[in-house]
Parts: sequence; structure tokens; C-alpha cells
Amino acid sequence: MNIYLKKFIQKIKPKTAFDFGCGDGFDVAGARNMDVDAAGLDLPECDMNYPQKVGQYDLVYSNYVFPFVKNKKMFVSNLYNNLKIGGSVFVATFSLEDETFKQQGISKEDLSKLFSVFNDVDIEEKKYYDNEEDHQHWHKLLILKGQK
Repeated sequence: MNIYLKKFIQKIKPKTAFDFGCGDGFDVAGARNMDVDAAGLDLPECDMNYPQKVGQYDLVYSNYVFPFVKNKKMFVSNLYNNLKIGGSVFVATFSLEDETFKQQGISKEDLSKLFSVFNDVDIEEKKYYDNEEDHQHWHKLLILKGQK
């Protein structure tokens, strides 16, 4: 499970969560192991370039999906519209300084502007070592947290 997401869940203790772009469901399973009623969708069922209405959640999150979404404003709108009032958003994405995803990365300032509809937005820059079998390299990440 994304370690930064895990720490965030431990801090805010949501009852429900939804993962936009969940891939194989690894983070959904991790959230469930933390007693969160978690669900998620991935392509083709969940195309973040178009409106997605999946419910109202205490936490909506997305890990490493942002660079691959063409309609960034719709992505943000989907997160916002599926979040309960007072709920939290979590997004992990690649910085412009990431060597692997430099072309798809985003600056902290641009990410902040896109997510300005949320309250209390905090964006942290992190270095993360990807230790997957065929990867084994460092990433420069932006971790965004906010509230509706």
C-alpha cells in the first residue's frame, strides 16, 4: 500500500474510501485491512476524462493516475463530486523533477491551482524509492491532501 496514503488513513480514520484508478486493487485491499469500507474502479469502467459518479465517501484518493489523465479539470471534479462535505482527498503524483515521468509530471504550483476548489490543501514533495522487481529507482513525488 502507498505508505503516504496509509499514514493519512491512520491520521484521519475514514469510514469509507474510494480509489479512482485502483489498478489491481492493492491500495483498496490495504484500506480494507485498516477497517475502511473501501472500493475502487480502474479503466475501462473508470475513465477520469469523463464525469464519474460512484457515491459519497469520507476519503477519495488516487495514486499515480494524474499524469495519464488528459482532462485534469474533470479529474479534480470527479474527486470533489464523490466526496462528502468535510471529507478528505489524497493524490499522489509525479513531480516535474521526476526523471522517469518528467514529461507527465506537474509543478507544485500548478497542482495547487487545479485543486483550489478544495479547502486546506497541503502539498508535500517526497522522494520515494520504487523497489518493484523491474523498477528499482527513485521518484520525486507530490503528495496532495485537502478537504471538501
